[in-house]
Amino acid sequence: MSPSLPPMGIMSPPVGEEMPMPVLKTRPVNLEQLNSTEDLQDAIAFVQKSCTLAKRCMDLHQYECAFRILAKVEATTQLIAKESRRGILSKVNQEKAREDDDTCERVRKVSFSDDVVVGLAEDIDRTISPVERPSVQEMLFVRACRDIPSANYSKYWTE
Repeated sequence: MSPSLPPMGIMSPPVGEEMPMPVLKTRPVNLEQLNSTEDLQDAIAFVQKSCTLAKRCMDLHQYECAFRILAKVEATTQLIAKESRRGILSKVNQEKAREDDDTCERVRKVSFSDDVVVGLAEDIDRTISPVERPSVQEMLFVRACRDIPSANYSKYWTE
């Protein structure tokens, strides 16, 4: 015989009235391409929250769930890095274009010597000892244990 559950005090709205639904921030997030500063901020928040969730899953020995989360975190982290590099490169290229406009080109003369000295080099064993590649799970676990940078990447963003 199963024990009966105690009655729960569930509050319901009066008849004829509907309960108001909580308003959530529902902005579509595309984690395949970051088009704005808000997308970048959302991606960073996603990485931080997902890493915390993955660590909790690992603490509860739910490794498959944790590895799925960590795979998404890894893809998002790579996207954040790619977009940050793109922003930095665009700024550098803009500055370089301005500098090129300001400076005139200098002609440089290059010459090579006719005297060449040849020496013998010792043979060195350059073979790599076989090392087993780490598994995907091991790599994701190592990455999950790292600290998450919480720097503001929006300073690299150009709009």
